[in-house]
Amino acid sequence: NDPGIDVCGEATDGRAMLDLVARERPAVALLDVRMPGADGLSVLPELVRLTNVLMLTHSDEPEVIARALRSGAVGYLVHGAFDSDELIRTVHDAAAGRMRLSPVAAAILAQGITATAPEPAAPAPAATPADTWARLSARHHLSPREVEVCRELVTGASNNEIARALFIEPKTVKNHLNSIFAKLGVSSRSHAIALLLGTAGDH
Repeated sequence: NDPGIDVCGEATDGRAMLDLVARERPAVALLDVRMPGADGLSVLPELVRLTNVLMLTHSDEPEVIARALRSGAVGYLVHGAFDSDELIRTVHDAAAGRMRLSPVAAAILAQGITATAPEPAAPAPAATPADTWARLSARHHLSPREVEVCRELVTGASNNEIARALFIEPKTVKNHLNSIFAKLGVSSRSHAIALLLGTAGDH
């Protein structure tokens, strides 16, 4: 019903989705994780070469969310955790290539921030979020301000939202992100988020 959105087609499986997107060239494709035949995650790497992909799914496993982000999805919404207004905003953001995670997806990933850390040889105190960010800062040589930007980034916040949260200019946020991406060795917002949350492996 949004006047700025036109639905150009629907597909029932991953291969049909690829054919549809190749033919229609939409600005955004909404993709489920679980589909008959070729599932969403298996066709995602090929699909992102054709359009911006927004995951719209029931799957809320941290590994699935991280894999979708690593594969190039520009957003991830979990059914039941968003309303129609948020869906409309997210579709428009996805069309512009802006990353958007539903709060539940961001929270799920944040909960798993240390999931891939190796087990210590001897019992050690549980890591706190501050400990985790300190390790990430040291590992990637991030400045204190860059860490602040990263903490906002992993929530799915836009540049403008990060700027408001940190009381800086959007242009300054962009400069920080360019520096962060260079230090992380990534070229996309989604890959940066996945790496920062400890789910993209070593780089």
